[in-house]
Amino acid sequence: TYEWTPFLKSLFELDSSGNLASYAEYMFSVIPGSWIGQIREEYQYNANNYRILLENFTWDLLSNVWNKNSKTDYTYLGDGREIEQEYSVWDENGNFWVPASKLVTTYSNDADTITQIDSYWQQATNQWLEFNKYQSMYSPSGFELLRTVYLWNSSILEWEPRYKFDFTP
Repeated sequence: TYEWTPFLKSLFELDSSGNLASYAEYMFSVIPGSWIGQIREEYQYNANNYRILLENFTWDLLSNVWNKNSKTDYTYLGDGREIEQEYSVWDENGNFWVPASKLVTTYSNDADTITQIDSYWQQATNQWLEFNKYQSMYSPSGFELLRTVYLWNSSILEWEPRYKFDFTP
């Protein structure tokens, strides 16, 4: 007779507004015969139900607790369009968040062009350094028509086009 062995368990929790408040994965360990935490995500939302925080945790087998790992903070315009994602990692020695990367989005007045700039945090200079730029053009009905990817050239202090994707029919 074959007997099913538990392997993976996922738990989802919703907040009072029906938003995902947390997600966790556990793997079954035959020895000691229990569920062992793998990853956990916790979410926070603003009054308009836009996600403003995603925190990631990993399971510490020795102390049996969830430890902070990383987080992403989100910022929005009043109309709900996202304008920034900032990713940080947890410094467990100093007990503080260390900035790692940031994605800033800008929209043209007619909303047909979206520009996104990737930056990373440089500890030595305590500043954000831009490295990628994505520019997308959209049709009036919202379909992406063209995407151009640029890389920052710090020698000449200019964006250099690297890739262009044309989605026109």
